[in-house]
Amino acid sequence: MENLQQLITLKSQLEELESKFKFQKELALDEALAFKAENDKAKIPLDGGSVTIRLKNVKPTPETDSDLDSIKQDIDSEIERIQLSNAAGIDAVTQQIEDLQAQLNLLTTSKRLKALQKEYDSRVTEITEIVPELAVSLK
Repeated sequence: MENLQQLITLKSQLEELESKFKFQKELALDEALAFKAENDKAKIPLDGGSVTIRLKNVKPTPETDSDLDSIKQDIDSEIERIQLSNAAGIDAVTQQIEDLQAQLNLLTTSKRLKALQKEYDSRVTEITEIVPELAVSLK
């Protein structure tokens, strides 16, 4: 039970360190940006490593921007309106697609292919291994 208890301890420490790392990263961002402004360098050399400032595009979403949300609702409404007004045509095209897919399936299969696929699946099932693994959760 000693190794199992050690897993719990390490998992707890890992979660705590990840939390501290995330918080420290946020604090260090201002310092890094100030360094970049003074030195015009994106890579900051430090004892034991370096820190690189990267700019990342963060696109807004309808959940974070009310204008995008409004436009998205307009888009959804327009899609629904178009689908309703063209329902008969959409149904006809959908049926044609299903018919063509069925024809394609007939043209791209054979008894031999089905047998080979069955043999492949059977072999995968036959040699599949069950490997023990631990899931560690904290209280």
